[in-house]
Amino acid sequence: MEEQQRYHHLFKKLLDNDCPPEAVPGLLDWLSDPANENASGEWIMSELDVPAVQDLDENTRSRLEMRLQAILNDRKSVAGKHKVIRLISPWKAIAAGIALLLGVAAFIIWKQNQPLHTSQYVVSDIAPGKNGAILTLGNNRQIVLDSLGDQDITTAMGTVAHVQAGQLYYRGTAKGSRQNEYNTLKTPNGRQYSIRLPDGTRAWLNAASSLSFPTNFSGKERQVKISGEVFFEVAKDERLPFKVVLPGGESIEVLGTSFNINAYQDNGLTTATLITGAIRVNAPYAGSVRLEPGQQASLSGNNTSIPVTPNIDIARVTAWKEGLFNFNGLGLKEAMNQLARWYDIEIIYPQGIPKIEFFGEIARDASLTSVLKGLEGAGVHFKLEAGNKLYVYP
Repeated sequence: MEEQQRYHHLFKKLLDNDCPPEAVPGLLDWLSDPANENASGEWIMSELDVPAVQDLDENTRSRLEMRLQAILNDRKSVAGKHKVIRLISPWKAIAAGIALLLGVAAFIIWKQNQPLHTSQYVVSDIAPGKNGAILTLGNNRQIVLDSLGDQDITTAMGTVAHVQAGQLYYRGTAKGSRQNEYNTLKTPNGRQYSIRLPDGTRAWLNAASSLSFPTNFSGKERQVKISGEVFFEVAKDERLPFKVVLPGGESIEVLGTSFNINAYQDNGLTTATLITGAIRVNAPYAGSVRLEPGQQASLSGNNTSIPVTPNIDIARVTAWKEGLFNFNGLGLKEAMNQLARWYDIEIIYPQGIPKIEFFGEIARDASLTSVLKGLEGAGVHFKLEAGNKLYVYP
């Protein structure tokens, strides 16, 4: 009981921004210990006047939980300890309160060793990305799909495609034409789009991605080419295997399955993650490997074999398709690359790239400043300036 009273005293001093810096790490440990959640929960709720978890809207709760996890996981650098907190209901509201307190605590520790950079938003805000793409036909005619209403598109060789509810559907050929052509669907920064190919295969394109495909699949296989990040649900056809050709000359062969390919050049690595079914990943410099569901193959021109990682976090890999940023375990640069593509911004690191790891999820329909404020709890600061330039400071 004396220990609890001592920490309650420190807790009060923390609220007044008067807690000794050397006492903060111990207080954080005590507050985050599940054995003390009843007492800490009562203290936090009494200060925040939050009667129940449902009183916090989903976006606010997500952001606060992310701040809590990020701060606790970043404490290795600021407090000499490293701890992962896994939040479980019904203590999410308590965790949100702890996140607010830890935001103050982390600042008290961090400012002892770092020059202070206060986040600044010179530009008022940047809206999130949205549905949109550019379709290039075989005759190089380009069609902007962003605001195109429900209507038919006839390609150069007579294939009919239909735009409906922000998606592109290839339905077949007009006038009995069987001539073939390659079309390319491309999403610039700040756009995403989905398409149903002539064989019934569905594909979702993340921002800054492309998919080239024939308007009629013929021959011995169904071959497409991609760049960026694309999620596939392949229509099964044992007579015509489905083949995806990657920017580095690698390829993926499937019969009927769902999988995600991340081939962004700025990542320095291409990954193929299998969700269902089976695929074979081929690389001219490293041979081939067959994947089972939940496995991920990593492709790099420096490898002489293809590494395979089992038990991949599928939710993190496919979060973009479900409308989420999933930052669990992501380093700062990889997280910023995602924001750069989705919000069409330039990332600048005036003092180098801080070694920071993020945790948590944020909806992709949130504005940029909302996302940045959720990330600040990890000890990173931002300056958003005109020209869509985002400066990142430790």
